[in-house]
Amino acid sequence: MPRIAALLAALAVVLAAACSDIGNGEATSDTQAPTPTVCPQGTEHWAEYRLYFGRDRDGVEVVSDREWAVFIQDVVTPHFPDGLTVLDGQGQWQTIGGAIEGERSKVLVILAPLDSEAPAKLAVIANGYKGLFGQESVIQTIDSACTSFY
Repeated sequence: MPRIAALLAALAVVLAAACSDIGNGEATSDTQAPTPTVCPQGTEHWAEYRLYFGRDRDGVEVVSDREWAVFIQDVVTPHFPDGLTVLDGQGQWQTIGGAIEGERSKVLVILAPLDSEAPAKLAVIANGYKGLFGQESVIQTIDSACTSFY
């Protein structure tokens, strides 16, 4: 439990610095939703954002299930209280030396209207995660989605 408290304290510092970027209107082209196409009647054009979070550093898992749950509760949910989806993943890549490395991962899926502040909020979340858990990167993909609620 002391490790989680220390991680939360470190996260507060990272987020305080990163939050100043929300709402400043400086979204770059790599954070913009794709150009909409025509959606079927009864649906709305939204963006589908996916963030891929690795859980290892130097071959050792550094983000436990409990730490991930705290991160979702304390960091992600306040930015997206209307809803989100988290998927479990197993990632792999080839090192410069040719070895195949793998790690458990998490995939965060956010659906948001095209004109929302989602890109800026996701940047805060990704940068917070990198700083808190010493990760090199968080991968983001953005796609276009025709969305409806039943």
